[in-house]
Amino acid sequence: MNSESLRSRIIETYLEGHNCRKTAKILNCNNSYVGRIIKQEGISRSQYIRNKKVRVGNTKQCPSCKKMKKLSDFFIDQHCEDGKTVYCKVCKGKKARNYILKHRYGLTGDDWNKMFIKQQGCCAVCNKHQSELKQKLNIDHNHKNGKVRSLLCNRCNVVLGFVNDNVILLEKLINYLEAEENNAE
Repeated sequence: MNSESLRSRIIETYLEGHNCRKTAKILNCNNSYVGRIIKQEGISRSQYIRNKKVRVGNTKQCPSCKKMKKLSDFFIDQHCEDGKTVYCKVCKGKKARNYILKHRYGLTGDDWNKMFIKQQGCCAVCNKHQSELKQKLNIDHNHKNGKVRSLLCNRCNVVLGFVNDNVILLEKLINYLEAEENNAE
């Protein structure tokens, strides 16, 4: 493949939605070379997606789910030409959630789903099912080593946070409650 042909394939692959690393892997070339080509061309995937968007009347196509949706299904964004975000609210929420799962906890959406199924959709402490809760189950992790432990309801997760995962303090709280209960009798 000659250099011009490779250059056009790099641009084409990048604009399909792949990042530089993935583009380099697909085309079996150097990651820094791909980055240099993209930079030289001044290409931005987000600009490309914005320019490629489909809008008909008061509907717009989300490039992620490919569905035509009402403009009210998109967030307001003053930086976009039409005043609405590129992705619909649902897809933007999923992207944000997946970003947080990956960068904060090192998990994928599938990892979270496996934990949810393993726990049968219930908090690991109080055993309340997610359907009984106002929020999704939280990811509980050890703050010292960052290791994910399980899924907890917000209340149980907050309690652990307030005591800084201190087992001795929790035992003292239990003793306090038991002593108070015995005095009440």
